[in-house]
Amino acid sequence: MLTALLAVVLSGCDEPAGDAATSEKPVGGVVGPATTKEAGCRAPGPEIGHWLPSFSGSVRNEATIRTVTTNPCPPFVELLNQIDMLVPQGERKAGTVAKEFASGVRGLASKYLAGADTARCLYEADKLTIGIYRHRDHPWSVGVVVALKMDAAADVALCYLIGQARSDPALTPIQPAEGPEPHFCVQPSLPERKGVKTAVVAFGSSTWMCDALARAVPSD
Repeated sequence: MLTALLAVVLSGCDEPAGDAATSEKPVGGVVGPATTKEAGCRAPGPEIGHWLPSFSGSVRNEATIRTVTTNPCPPFVELLNQIDMLVPQGERKAGTVAKEFASGVRGLASKYLAGADTARCLYEADKLTIGIYRHRDHPWSVGVVVALKMDAAADVALCYLIGQARSDPALTPIQPAEGPEPHFCVQPSLPERKGVKTAVVAFGSSTWMCDALARAVPSD
């Protein structure tokens, strides 16, 4: 599958830019502590980056969302490392939102792990971007967005992104009603822009994050 995806990439895969993507970017005027050891490969490309969410500092459930990192390096390998840090194994009890969320992200990432280091070329070709987010005041509220530009060679990804992702809303909330509650969601879509389709999938681990992603991830 990864070979087919990489077939769409033109020759030339530069080394990652060390200062182009940063950790824990502020939203709404409050800066949270950095949670990553290194920046991502580089800033998202101008076309694929369009599909990452733009959170509003004036919306209550979005004001304290921080960008943990964009375009983690190596792709998918570092994504899972980030998830392991943000959602520790000890919290992933059977039937919990933490378990469902981590399993959902891992299910997507596992499709590409074998060649994840080479997959950074998809960043270079402006065909792939990954964003990881969390609420600063509710660290367990985490979101992940993956966008992959589609064409004949990349259609193999569509089955998982659109057809296999499932969410389980029937979980017991543990937070008060005035704050976010644990909730696992998967929001797949296949929008089209400038004649090019892009597979976009967002994962959330709370009601606030899921609502924020539904509003903030572009639909066109």
